[in-house]
Amino acid sequence: MQSTDAMMKMLVRSNETGRRLQTVPGVGPLIAAALISVIGDPKRFGSGRDMAAFLGLVPSQHTSGDKVRLGRVTKRGDSGLRSLLVQGAQAALRAAELSGSGKMKDGKLRTWLLDLLKRKDTRNKAVVALANKMARMAWAIWKNDTVYTAAA
Repeated sequence: MQSTDAMMKMLVRSNETGRRLQTVPGVGPLIAAALISVIGDPKRFGSGRDMAAFLGLVPSQHTSGDKVRLGRVTKRGDSGLRSLLVQGAQAALRAAELSGSGKMKDGKLRTWLLDLLKRKDTRNKAVVALANKMARMAWAIWKNDTVYTAAA
C-alpha cells in the first residue's frame, strides 16, 4: 500500500494544474493538491487578494471615512491550507537565505523577501507575508494557465 505522500505526488503529477502550481517557490505536491481540493475553481475569486482573504492570510481592515487602518492577520478561513502555505513559505525563506538555491533563485521575489526580513520586527511576519504572496501567485498562475517565472 502506498503512503499518502506518494499518492499526492502521483495525483499532482497527473494533473496539469498541479504541475503549474508547483512552479511557485514554496509550493510542493501536498500544497498543490490541497489548493486544488479546497479552492476548486480559482475564477470564483475576483482577485488574488480575495483568495488570500478566503484563506485568512490578509490583515483585517478598520476603516472610517478616508482613513484605512490595517490590523492583524485575520486567521479566518481554511486553517489546514493556511498552515501548509505558511510551512511552504518557511521553506522558501530558508532557500532564499541560502544564496538562491532551489526554486528561489536570484530575482525580484528573493530581493523582496530579503528586504522584507530587514524591515519586519519578527521573522514570522515575513513568513506570513510570503505565504500571502504565494497564495496570490498561485491564484494568478492557476487562473491564467501560466507557470511561475522568476523575474530578474
